[in-house]
Amino acid sequence: MNLLDVFQTVCIILISAVVVRKTGFQMPLSRKGTVVVDSCVLIDGRITALVSSGFFSHQIYIPSFIISELQQLADGVDSYKRERARYGLDTISTLISDPRKLVRVITVPPVKIPVDDQLIAFAIKYKATLFTSDFNLAKVATTHEISVLNINELTQLLKPLVLPGEEVSLLILQKGSTPKQGVG
Repeated sequence: MNLLDVFQTVCIILISAVVVRKTGFQMPLSRKGTVVVDSCVLIDGRITALVSSGFFSHQIYIPSFIISELQQLADGVDSYKRERARYGLDTISTLISDPRKLVRVITVPPVKIPVDDQLIAFAIKYKATLFTSDFNLAKVATTHEISVLNINELTQLLKPLVLPGEEVSLLILQKGSTPKQGVG
């Protein structure tokens, strides 16, 4: 077994642990499961790495109202939200171009209820797991007995441990927005 196989196995176990801990429902990590993504996960973009690496091979549903939400933000006046929404739309394009064709855009008739409520109804209708980074949405989904995968929890589980007193070297890659900030 090579290092990549070990890493894949650990990731699968950790994702399963998050699902079991949050919902009590053990979902097999296979193509049989369907996942609905929210705009936060698309804007975040880490889903593309999970899919392209093969660690995540669910059928991914993107409801049309999520695309509409991203389009509205991309057309808005707030430059920060506009840039993030455009990145979310780029993430959709990247996912759709994956050769395994895991992504399906599902057309949903427009309704005048909040997007989070639409996502909950969609997940219930399609018996899908909700993939999000929105803490509050995840909490609401669990009250509706919807399985939730939270990418932030996965990230926390995969962080290497740094113990107090250990020295860590960082390479500063770019300037921050103020003189005392940087990205490392």
